[in-house]
Amino acid sequence: VLPQLSGLGTRAPHRDCSARSELAYALLIVGQIIIGFGAAPLYTLGPAYLDENLSADRLPLFLGVFYAMTAVGPAAGFVGGSMMLSIWVEPGSRPQGMQETDPEWVGCWWLGYLVAAGLSFLFAVPLATFPRILDQRFYVPPIARSLRDHVVSLKAVLVSGPWVLVSLATSAEAFLLSGGSLFMAKMVQSLYGVSASRAGLLVGAMVVPGAAGGMFAGGWAVGHWKLSVKANAKLTLVIACLAAAAMAFFLVGCTNAPMAGVTRPYTSEASVPVPPPTARPIVPACAANCSCSTWPFKPVCG
Repeated sequence: VLPQLSGLGTRAPHRDCSARSELAYALLIVGQIIIGFGAAPLYTLGPAYLDENLSADRLPLFLGVFYAMTAVGPAAGFVGGSMMLSIWVEPGSRPQGMQETDPEWVGCWWLGYLVAAGLSFLFAVPLATFPRILDQRFYVPPIARSLRDHVVSLKAVLVSGPWVLVSLATSAEAFLLSGGSLFMAKMVQSLYGVSASRAGLLVGAMVVPGAAGGMFAGGWAVGHWKLSVKANAKLTLVIACLAAAAMAFFLVGCTNAPMAGVTRPYTSEASVPVPPPTARPIVPACAANCSCSTWPFKPVCG
């Protein structure tokens, strides 16, 4: 069903959406919500579970590995997605002459959801068998047992300056990472003119040694040298300053190539109307006989 529904997304914007396309969109939204429900406990309860069942000297390394895997996962998704995007959205029915470099190319984006769902179920079964307490030696009974206790604990946390600042720093980092994970592949594809599959492969190759290696190295350094809270804060400040300086390279770019009708006006003053529906109401007279499609935009034609 998914391959057939996904093909509806390649239609021109002026065509009416059918009930099947609306159903596909609704299923996609519901699936994303379910993914959020399943992923949230790993980031909130996972570190707490490790903290309650590990000694203080072993916890940093395990947390480093845990957060490194959160970077390896998206990187593996980029690499796997790059291979899937090299397959036509409806396997076995690729249009004659359609190549991966064509603007109309739509990769097999839905296959990744099926693979990820199968792997999630495979790992969820042993994860569900974990006991509540792995090691009684490191278990600390919860302090809050009633609603009033939870309110008191929440108030104590919110008035803690270090906790608030660390939370804000984590939010800022997540804001940056979420934007990069969503648009980095598209930026590489647009700036360097590579296919979607190759862009995903390149981004995945950058994420693994950078994010995953950094998280693992940080966890190992904290546990190996047994850094204090103050030393951890200094290390975080130094790394943050280096990262901010490195992000200045995002400002480096090339000027837009001169393109008639996009970055520069046409030299010809004459223009002819184009029958609707179209994304642009008129075209220059010099391109009137080029038989260029008005949708999608093809800057090469004309």
